[in-house]
Amino acid sequence: MCLPWPHRARSRAAADACARAGHYYNRAWVISGGCLIWGVVTVGFSLARTLREGIFFWAFNGLGLALVRARGLL
Repeated sequence: MCLPWPHRARSRAAADACARAGHYYNRAWVISGGCLIWGVVTVGFSLARTLREGIFFWAFNGLGLALVRARGLL
């Protein structure tokens, strides 16, 4: 499924910002922070009872993944 243009632009901007974090800060800390966010969001998603709660948690999943991916982008 392809997101509309404004959503893709915001997602790309967030991924670029996270990639820069891996460049300017200690990458081990950035990656471990991304893993922590990713893990917490996954647990939150598994405990979600409604679709709205699931969407809320899954929206932050991309942030954690972008921080984990930061090691290979720059």
